[in-house]
This record gives sequence, C-alpha cells and structure tokens, in this order.
Amino acid sequence: MLSNRFLFGSYYRIMDSGPFHFNDCLKMRYERKLGPLETMYHVYYTRGVDIYAQMATLLCESPVRKEEVSEAMVCLLKRHPMLRMTIKETGEEYPDFKFVEMNPVKLDIQVSPSADKEALLHEESCKSFSLKEGPLWRLTIVADKASAGARRGLMPHEFSFVFCFHHSLADGIYLRTLFADFIEYLDMVQRKTINSSSVKEIELLPAIEFLLPLLNPNRRLVSLDCNNEDSSKAIDALQAYEAHFSEEITQLRNQQQSTKSIRSHLQSNNSRTFLLQCKQNSVTVTGACIAASCIAFGQLIRSSISSDVRVLLIPVEIMVNMRRYTQKDSMYQAYPGVAAVHLPLTVKLPLLENLQEHFWYLAKQCTDDINNMLISGYPLEYMSTEVAQEINSLPQTGKSPYVLCITNMSTVDGIVKPKQRSRFQLKEFPAMTQIGIDDMPIFYVGILTMAQELHLDIGHCQRYTSQTTAAKFSWNVFSTLLNFSNL
Repeated sequence: MLSNRFLFGSYYRIMDSGPFHFNDCLKMRYERKLGPLETMYHVYYTRGVDIYAQMATLLCESPVRKEEVSEAMVCLLKRHPMLRMTIKETGEEYPDFKFVEMNPVKLDIQVSPSADKEALLHEESCKSFSLKEGPLWRLTIVADKASAGARRGLMPHEFSFVFCFHHSLADGIYLRTLFADFIEYLDMVQRKTINSSSVKEIELLPAIEFLLPLLNPNRRLVSLDCNNEDSSKAIDALQAYEAHFSEEITQLRNQQQSTKSIRSHLQSNNSRTFLLQCKQNSVTVTGACIAASCIAFGQLIRSSISSDVRVLLIPVEIMVNMRRYTQKDSMYQAYPGVAAVHLPLTVKLPLLENLQEHFWYLAKQCTDDINNMLISGYPLEYMSTEVAQEINSLPQTGKSPYVLCITNMSTVDGIVKPKQRSRFQLKEFPAMTQIGIDDMPIFYVGILTMAQELHLDIGHCQRYTSQTTAAKFSWNVFSTLLNFSNL
C-alpha cells in the first residue's frame, strides 16, 4: 500500500516525499542539458503548443481504485526517469535548458467527473505544467460510473484515463511503452505481487542525438525542392486552400481557439483487405494514408482551381522515429524519451487525372520517397540543421505551408502485454493535440491499428476550418481508404 506520507488534495493531487526522498541534498541526483530535439519541443511548449493528451479505455476484470493507480505510478516513475524531470533555464544564453529531477518527486493524479471523453481530452490538452516544480505530466482518471451489472461482476469494469505530457519528455513511440508498463504495474498492484519500494530506480539517459551516428560533414543534403514544375501549371496547396475558403477563414477568425477531432475506423474485414492490398502493391500504410489524405485535400478545393493547373503541390510533415538510426539490436532501439522528428515531404497531386484511379500510383510514390529518404540518412542531416533553425527562429504568423501532418502510431495492441490480456483489454485509444492557426498544419491525421482495425483521427483548428469542411475532408480520406479496402 501507499505510504501515509502521501498528501491528498481536494482534487486528488498526490505529493510523494517518501520513496524518492533524497536526504535533503542541495543538488538533485540527476540533471542534464536538453538535447536539440528536446529543446525544440520545449520552445514549442513556451509558444503555447505541444501538450499531448492520450486517453486509454480499458475493460478490466476488477474495478480500479485510485490508490492502485497511485502505487502503479510510483513504480512507473522509478523505472522511467523522464517522468521525474522538471525543466529549468541553465543561466546561459537562451535557448538553453536543463532537466532537473524533482526533489521530492510528485505525482499529479486527478479524478474528473466528466462523462464527455472528447471534452475531457480537449480540456487536458489545454492545461499547462509547472515547469520548475513539476511534474511535467498529469494522469486524469474518468470517474467510475459503472453499471449495476458491472458492480455485480456480471460484465467487465471500464477504466478510462488521460495521460497528458510535455512533448520534451516523450513521443508517440515512447508513449506506448509508458502505457504498457503502467498497465503491467497496475495489474501487479491489483494482484499484490509488487511493492513500489522494491522497484529499482533507473537513471536518466543522454539525449537521443548523443546515441545517433555522426554525420559526414562532406555529405550533400538531400534536396526535396519541387520547383522544377512549370509555375504556370502548378499551385501551392495552402494558397489554393485559402483562396477557396477565404470567406470561411474570415468568419472563423473571431471564434474561440479550440481543436476538434473527427474519429473513424475501417471495420476489421475492410482493414484486413486494405492491409493485404498495401502489401500486394508494395506500399506502406503510411504511404497509403498520405496518398488518401492528399487526394482528399485535392477534392476539397479542386472546383476553384483553374483548369490549366495540372499539379497541386501539397507539403506534408511526417513523423520519423530516429531510433531507427541507433545501432542494431541496441537497447536504444527502445530509447525512453523523445526521438521523433517532423520530416518534410512534398506530394505532387495530378489534377488532370482521375484522383481515385491514381491512388496506388501516388501511394507507391509516397512510400518510395520516404524509404529513399530514410535509407539515405536524410533525417539525420535534416535534424542536425533544421532543428537548430527551428529553435532560434521567431514564431511565424499564419498557417504552416505544411498543410498536412501525418503520424502513424502503428499497432497499439501491445499496450496490453500478453500476461495481462486475461484481465485487461484495450477498448479505446483516442488522442488530442492542440492545433492553432499560426505555424500549424490545416489538418492533423493520426493513424493507428487496434484490434485489427485501422483507426483515423483528423484534427483541425476551429478558428480556421469549419466543422463542415473538416467533416468533408475526413469523409474523403475515409471513403478513399474504404474504396481500396474492397477487392
């Protein structure tokens, strides 16, 4: 059980000075400077973006109590030092920050009475953190409103919670590990096979940049320039979108800042067929979803584009896991921290052809372009130059030219490990990240596979894009994928 030294606040904030007490030492046990990628995400945070909220809904054999969640989180913090960190300025020239371990370490666990999960996700993604005091994460439990049948043990108990974190601590890949370890510890706590005092405390690793291979200074940077198109025959996607939706954009400017997500999924039989067709066409799921998103974007604005324009240039950002460049079979392939970088890709969407018939060709082209960049080591070069530029640049006003941001979390079924699957089942895994107007994409497209079904999450800023327009885009993406999930 938890130590009686835990302090319970009115909203169940837990302040733990027991398991992590450092004998009142003047200097924290662990501290190090933020790496460039961590610094970039922290700069984003200071500009009011990059708080990420991820919800999980589990069907559980037994009801989950708050005290069990707390004990599991103590275990998790011992095994994951990033969750014990605060961020402080080093006193040197800006931007220069360091991670400093909390002393004493605190847990921030809250209980929300809200039954509206989407509203709760949005609310949590808007809350900030105490950078100097910590923690830089928050776990919010959805209050248990179990049915009478569940209370009598006639059906599984539903346990929903939101894990919200500062992006300098974790990316989507590491997030899956955090969720998996938390569920494993929760299971052991419920079965009384673990005590947090027996869990070994792990030390903080260096930033990911120190674990990647050195770059050859004589190597030429891969060019992604698409200006070889005849300028009279091509049009930029952002320019075309703002021309098509100028009235809507003007009308929405006075709306309150808010991010909205539209979620959909292919049924298991359609998902299986679609994945099979991807394999048969030598196309990755990411490549196929980029193609579907670009076709959907083109369908939104095609009617207002001049008939002599042949190509719509769509700049896209994709998330790339830099762990792939650590040594093979290295423990760093599961690096616990942030190691994902936005990589630019410009998709050339032909407007004079049937877009639907062009799908597999475009998907193959996206797949090949991404694979060639990954093989060439371009992400390493891009990270070494563009991250530093991003850190030192001034915030840009207006939408980013990268109108689409595509993130593929791959399969999330492993969040519940095999040993826990008889007692826990993952039911839902929705996420929310803030999308503003300035220097942000028009649409965020999140992809994941759960229980053999492909899930899509389309996010947009409601001060820039209407719900009707976003719904059309979401339907266009979904229907394109659905059309190609049928043999």
